[in-house]
Amino acid sequence: MIKKSQLIASFNGITDLILIIDLDYNIVFANSAFCDFYGIKDSREIIGRKCYSTCHEMLERCDFCPARKTMKSGEIVTIEKTLRGEILKYWTYPVYSGNNVIENIVSYSRIITVQKKMEWELVRSEKLKGIGQLAAGAAHEINNPLCSILGFSELIQESISKTDKSYKFLNDIIESTLQAKRIVDGLLEYSRQTISRTRYFSISEIITKTIDLTKYQQRIKNISVKLKKGNNLPKVKIDMQKTVQAFLNIILNGIDASGVGGTIFISAQWHGKDYVSVKFQDCGCGIPQENISNIFDPFFTTKDVGKGTGLGLSIAQSIIEQQNGKIRVESELGKGSTFEVLFPVKD
Repeated sequence: MIKKSQLIASFNGITDLILIIDLDYNIVFANSAFCDFYGIKDSREIIGRKCYSTCHEMLERCDFCPARKTMKSGEIVTIEKTLRGEILKYWTYPVYSGNNVIENIVSYSRIITVQKKMEWELVRSEKLKGIGQLAAGAAHEINNPLCSILGFSELIQESISKTDKSYKFLNDIIESTLQAKRIVDGLLEYSRQTISRTRYFSISEIITKTIDLTKYQQRIKNISVKLKKGNNLPKVKIDMQKTVQAFLNIILNGIDASGVGGTIFISAQWHGKDYVSVKFQDCGCGIPQENISNIFDPFFTTKDVGKGTGLGLSIAQSIIEQQNGKIRVESELGKGSTFEVLFPVKD
């Protein structure tokens, strides 16, 4: 016969979260993993308390509560939920009395954050791989007729007077063709993201070089760029040309988001000797929260039609991640955005 103490010891040795409640949502048992997750020092403190007040500080039961469904149907219910910055998968099981009546519910939860992130990354990489292959093929097929349209339109335009009513129409054709060509060039660039020439470079020099390349855009919009660099920044092993391109895409994105006379703040710091952080902060329009998870997706853009291809940030992310770096973003609507790039530092 297994003793109660042995069962409790076994449950406490399980790293997944186990909670047992009665039909009034009162806690009957909670294992050590459950208490650790919710910051409870002693499980005896919560016995008899409502599970929704203990776990979620709520006065009434949770709308998503899987235990409620199990109480009604007697079936095992499974859901996924994000709590305390982690993704949990719940299973709720009915416990029957001798009269075949449900008397308790066992909630079994597993933290699956790492697993879900790996799944998302796998799906994302497969999606991006497919998009890259499609982009390369489509771009090559489209580029030749675009060049013909552009070339013949310019030839015709040179042969007629600027007062001719067709001159404006040809201008429109040329502008539209150039926009299409920019999209095609972006597709080709996106499909060719390979890092091949990595050496140790000064991150300060790369930032300065990138800022110099944006002087025309700064002048057009009267944008000022302020740079703050930490002391003794180490060199990082990167492809200089590709990294400049990634930084350029981020800065130009900030300039586009900023109003006339705005400011772009760039800072570089060495954090904990493990990585170098480069932050690009604008005071522009910001990004709606519902769009933040999509901004690195190819062809996703919040700009007006004809103003952007939606490939700049996607290319930047690809370049950075291929060099074992990371890029993340924080934004507040109406106040601006901050893009942070992290590059590992090796001894």
